[in-house]
Amino acid sequence: MSVARIVFTPLSYVGWGALEHLVPEVERFSAKKILVVTDPVLEKIGLVGQVTKPLQEKGYDVHVYTDVVPEPPLETGEKVVTFTREGQFDLVIGVGGGSAMDLAKLAAVLAAHEGSVADYLNLTGTRKIEKKGMPKILIPTTSGTGSEVTNISVLSLETTKDVVTHDYLLADAAIVDPQLTVSVPPRVTAATGLTR
Repeated sequence: MSVARIVFTPLSYVGWGALEHLVPEVERFSAKKILVVTDPVLEKIGLVGQVTKPLQEKGYDVHVYTDVVPEPPLETGEKVVTFTREGQFDLVIGVGGGSAMDLAKLAAVLAAHEGSVADYLNLTGTRKIEKKGMPKILIPTTSGTGSEVTNISVLSLETTKDVVTHDYLLADAAIVDPQLTVSVPPRVTAATGLTR
């Protein structure tokens, strides 16, 4: 009989209006400069503003990064990590579906490491994750990916996929607010909510 090892996000808020816990969580980390990794569509429809506005009103220096695509390729992962390193942020917030949250986790952890993202891939990488990196808060806007509670980041390669995996990729806090899924198109809701 095999034994499964299960790890969980240390703290999760789940329920309508859970987003009200964002500012207190950010305060807990004493962050000043915050990176929000998100989908460009979510910024366009104003959903990202629900996250950034209360932080800006409290005086935080908030930067929004939207170079996120579905099934992000390795190159996209490399770009967000480089951007995060150069920006010298204190905290990363991932807002969106699995791709945005996976990239946020990757950025928060690997920005504190040397080398490229490729160096840390599960199947071919030669480096090990040794530092926790920045705190990270994950806020899903779709149902079903589960990225806000997993310890992996999935990247697309030319003909396959690989992952970066470590418990340091777990969110420090997950905020699951169904209110943020209301503006998602019905087709996306159906696709992300179905299990296989």
